[in-house]
Amino acid sequence: MKVLRENGFRATATIRDNRLKKCSVDSAKTMAKYDRVTYDFRFEKHNELLLVRWVDNNVVSIIINYDKIVPLHQARRWSKAKKEPVQIQQPNLYRSYNSRMGGVDLSEQSVNTYRVGIRGKKRWWVLFT
Repeated sequence: MKVLRENGFRATATIRDNRLKKCSVDSAKTMAKYDRVTYDFRFEKHNELLLVRWVDNNVVSIIINYDKIVPLHQARRWSKAKKEPVQIQQPNLYRSYNSRMGGVDLSEQSVNTYRVGIRGKKRWWVLFT
């Protein structure tokens, strides 16, 4: 993310928990116990990177090099307790990530769907020799 920022590219990415060992953001297990709209963030001043961990249906971590948390937007989610849709507050960078994601995610999805099976062993070689 730092290199992308230095080269003038705006980037947003989800990040796995095992990549955040040195970051002091709350753990995913701790955050899962909180209410749905809770978020925790850390801003790295030197490289200007923002890491936000937000509780939605699951705990989601996003790192970004250009956007902000505020303003908070309204998102519609299903409430199991009320058995109806409810409005929750969603940080700005999650809304922008959801609206702009697609190209890479769709290509990865199609690669997994149409993966070519490569066999490691050549069984015909025994017959040939």
